[in-house]
Amino acid sequence: EAGPMNAGTTIIAFVEDPDGYPIELIGKKD
Repeated sequence: EAGPMNAGTTIIAFVEDPDGYPIELIGKKD
């Protein structure tokens, strides 16, 4: 799941790696 933050300029998503640890993915919209 990803959601907009900072007026929709940044997307932050959380996923789980194969070992079950949460990974935070941060991407900037162009």
